[in-house]
Amino acid sequence: MRSGSPALALLLLLAGACDGSIEEPSGGAELGPGEVSPDTPPVVEDDEPLVLTSERLRLLPFSVRLARVAAVAGVAADDPLLEPLVRRAVELGAPEYASGIQADAIWNASKIAIWADALEPICASPQMRARYPSFPESLGAFVEQAYGRRLAPEDETSLEPLRTATIDDERRYVLTCMTLLQ
Repeated sequence: MRSGSPALALLLLLAGACDGSIEEPSGGAELGPGEVSPDTPPVVEDDEPLVLTSERLRLLPFSVRLARVAAVAGVAADDPLLEPLVRRAVELGAPEYASGIQADAIWNASKIAIWADALEPICASPQMRARYPSFPESLGAFVEQAYGRRLAPEDETSLEPLRTATIDDERRYVLTCMTLLQ
């Protein structure tokens, strides 16, 4: 590197601007109570609740939703178990650029019905039963695999109608799986 190189000048400029402290404002000055750093973005308090309309609801890309189901089932995304979803990928919003079909992230009643129809045999599969033998005992592991978080009280509350419904245990299992993957 030449001594007059712009890259060297930039490196020296950047090295001189950093004092190595990540806990204090640059230069070591401490803020007093109630003081805000000029680098801190302002907090805007809004008393109006967030309202989502059906026009604003958007699906995660199909590949993300497929990967989630694959992770829960413990299989690769190209596993034959997932064929019911893959076969209906375009109907579920996946793009097919060769045919001029763009991704469709709108979630509507038609897509919900297609998703449920394709998901049911996956949730009823022996692979899923082997991985999650019974609910509610396997709920925690299922939610952690599907969403990367612990089971929350809201999850259990949302499943309460299934727990108290007068349906056989096999149907309850499949519907619980489908509900968690919606």
